[in-house]
Amino acid sequence: MAYKEYKLCIDPNPDLIIWRYMSLQKFELLLEDKSLFFCRADKFSDPFEGTIPKREAEYRIKSFGDVNSIKSISNLHRRLKGHLLVNCWHINNSENDAMWRLYMKDNDGIAIKTTVKNLLDSFIDTKEEIYCSEIRYIDYEEDIWQPPFDHYNMFSPISHKRKEFIHENEVRLIHQINLDMVSNINNYWQEQPKEEGKDILVNLHKLINEIYIAPTSDEMHIDKIKLIIRKNGFDFKVEKSKLNNDPYY
Repeated sequence: MAYKEYKLCIDPNPDLIIWRYMSLQKFELLLEDKSLFFCRADKFSDPFEGTIPKREAEYRIKSFGDVNSIKSISNLHRRLKGHLLVNCWHINNSENDAMWRLYMKDNDGIAIKTTVKNLLDSFIDTKEEIYCSEIRYIDYEEDIWQPPFDHYNMFSPISHKRKEFIHENEVRLIHQINLDMVSNINNYWQEQPKEEGKDILVNLHKLINEIYIAPTSDEMHIDKIKLIIRKNGFDFKVEKSKLNNDPYY
């Protein structure tokens, strides 16, 4: 078996090329901690994260009928947002200028290039249960869940986003804090090392194919990043972004 039996919400192609853009500071932490940060779904800036489309809400009313049942399942989904942790990757065969601009800070950004298979393989020795899903982008006013969500599923809300975010082209890793074991999620997070989410151990040798340096970085900055990589005991292939290559005339 190539990797663990992951629970796949929407099974992504294992050969998909994916990217993770981050600041140099976060990259250093990744190398030092050998962990990926999973952010709480209720901490995302988009208030529609973990919610349902309008037509699904209307269908729920018709299906359940009983007001108390509707409120109960609605409250469950509200509660679930604090229990769901997410780590996001961008699907693309090449670099993406918009992603560089979104995540680059003071010209110090880097991008990790890998595949879905390598990403999942990097969790082989991880004790936490990891889910994986491609994100489906839909109209939250007019659309319903896309296949394979043709019936009720607790992970449907976290595996869909509004079509306005389609530029993210996202593969999402999901980890769930056990609902039954944590009665008060706010108290739980106050006792954790990081209140915004959780670091989950990964095998960086399996995870990282190549590292790309921000388009605006100079040679001195590139040398600095190579030094940081060596200092942490790694020998990853480092590439300069091709977005600032000289054009031909």
